[in-house]
Amino acid sequence: MTRSTLVFFVVLSLFSLQLCTSPSLKIAMRNKSIIALKDALAPKVASKVNFALPGVQVSHSGIMFRVEEPTVRIGSSFRSAQVEVNFMPYSSTIRVSGRIGMVGTANVTTIMGYLSKTTEAAISVNDVKFEAQIALSNTTEGRLRVTVEFVNVEAILASQVTVKFGRDVLKPDLAAQIVRGHFASKVPNLLSSDLSAKLASVVNSVLATFPLESDVGGGLSLRAQFNAYPYFNPGYLRSTLVSYIHKNEKSGPPPYEPRVVPPEFDNANPKLIQFFMSELVAISGAEAAFEAKTLKIKLDHILSPHKVSMTCRANAVPLVEFSSKTGAKASLPVGCVVFTDSAVGINMSVDLVATLNVEVDDDEKVVFTVQNAKLSKLTYNEQPPEWFKDEIVTVAQLAIREVNRELTTRGIPLPVMEGMVLNEAEVTVNDGYVEVCADPTFK
Repeated sequence: MTRSTLVFFVVLSLFSLQLCTSPSLKIAMRNKSIIALKDALAPKVASKVNFALPGVQVSHSGIMFRVEEPTVRIGSSFRSAQVEVNFMPYSSTIRVSGRIGMVGTANVTTIMGYLSKTTEAAISVNDVKFEAQIALSNTTEGRLRVTVEFVNVEAILASQVTVKFGRDVLKPDLAAQIVRGHFASKVPNLLSSDLSAKLASVVNSVLATFPLESDVGGGLSLRAQFNAYPYFNPGYLRSTLVSYIHKNEKSGPPPYEPRVVPPEFDNANPKLIQFFMSELVAISGAEAAFEAKTLKIKLDHILSPHKVSMTCRANAVPLVEFSSKTGAKASLPVGCVVFTDSAVGINMSVDLVATLNVEVDDDEKVVFTVQNAKLSKLTYNEQPPEWFKDEIVTVAQLAIREVNRELTTRGIPLPVMEGMVLNEAEVTVNDGYVEVCADPTFK
């Protein structure tokens, strides 16, 4: 039972597995997964590029041509494969380049003397080349941010612009020439500005879905923030975070350092994204849960023909350790008050030592369950009935079953941004840290 309490604590700590504390959480993301993110975001950026050019009025050979504020958007033929991403090694910079199609519409009025005709023109450019440079950084509050350093759009020649009119336009060839020249001269600068704004807006809105603070229940919160610029090493992006569990009214990080600083990247692992969480996060969760008095469990059960009611609470902060040899381990001294149908107010204390199984379920949640548990130093302040002594192991097993049920139901979400799905996630317990690896896809 005590063990169940301990498991509850570890579950809270694993919630922090999303991130990590001081140098305790590191994330590595292969370039291939960033390209997959690009493929998901590019159409969203393209769909938001929609702007109006200024109108223009031109007189030519006694004919007035008036073009009323053409609207422009990226063509529906756009494909994310037309956009390439290049990573600048040993920096936080990405170069983006590509080709896009553009379409627009405009009302064109031609006036010859007393004769006037207005018709809608359909405008298109099949191939507009652009390049952009963006930099990754983190805000003062610890959130990731993208800054667009520049967007350049290649000059558009009037001959590249196609204009199709409706019926009855006066002097269609001359009108098309005016529209083509106006469109070609105005679009590059306006497109650069709009693409820059929309690119930053879309990407930062996705990055903003990464929570800085998460409620983990029981008056506890998980704090997670980036504490250094993301950095491109050849083949992957890595970043580090500050993460810890704390009581809601207390926000400061723990004042100690992790026993082991997790690595940055495991090249031998074929997964596209890796999370390395130090046991320091679990330790901070243990302390916070103990301070908040949430390390407790109640059990009501009938061991025929006897009824047992038991309440157990932690007597000290649980000890947590991650080891490649023994796995995730936790130990906890617990005090219990037991009521039975034949004895009232039996007080007992027990030291619980447990190894924990760590898994990722089908809902992309990490769950801890008790794999093996051992009760040691079991003592009673009052002598319980003999039948209770005989059934204490059964009672403990029942308590552990209840804890496991609660933990697997509750689960701990892995850190995902909006639209990210982690597939085939795997958990490995190493010396001083837990590693979670997965292959992400993006909606």
